[in-house]
Amino acid sequence: MHYIIGSTQLIFHRKPPRVGITSSTKMNTKPQEFEYNKVYTLYNIKKVDDEWCYVFRDSTGKLIDKHFESTSQADSWIAEKRGDVLPDYNKFYVNNSS
Repeated sequence: MHYIIGSTQLIFHRKPPRVGITSSTKMNTKPQEFEYNKVYTLYNIKKVDDEWCYVFRDSTGKLIDKHFESTSQADSWIAEKRGDVLPDYNKFYVNNSS
């Protein structure tokens, strides 16, 4: 798990249309359950059956659950939405396990 409860935040901004953007161009869109221009803080991470549930809370206290198959999948999703680049933890552990 890369992201920390209470300190990881997401915010989605509506991007103005740009010249040259077509419908086939991949855009990083806001997930349906989130709203534009609201700050969402990672509130909790819990195991539910065979999935991981990441709970986000907005400034009004509204909770949004996002389910993932693994914590790695959740980290990748958050990194994509934030525009972050995650470290290669597998390479790190291989290099430091000797």
